[in-house]
Amino acid sequence: MICASLHPQIKQLLKEKTELEKKFTSKGQNVVQLEGRLQQAQKDKSTLQAKVAALDKEVGSLKKSNDMLKVKVCFFLISMKEDTSTM
Repeated sequence: MICASLHPQIKQLLKEKTELEKKFTSKGQNVVQLEGRLQQAQKDKSTLQAKVAALDKEVGSLKKSNDMLKVKVCFFLISMKEDTSTM
């Protein structure tokens, strides 16, 4: 008789176990998907950091070229001023 009274409880526990295993499997799949997305995000971050570094280097080079051109323009303007003042 004890077995008969335990049978519904055992059946309920097995049902709960099955539901928990399904949830666990689902959560595990979510973790795998999130890990994949995280990996892709890290790759994207690395790629973007490399692009930023390259663009920073290019900006530095362009600033240097711009400064050199400014100096050349100043020298040109000074020489033009001297040429017009000697006339």
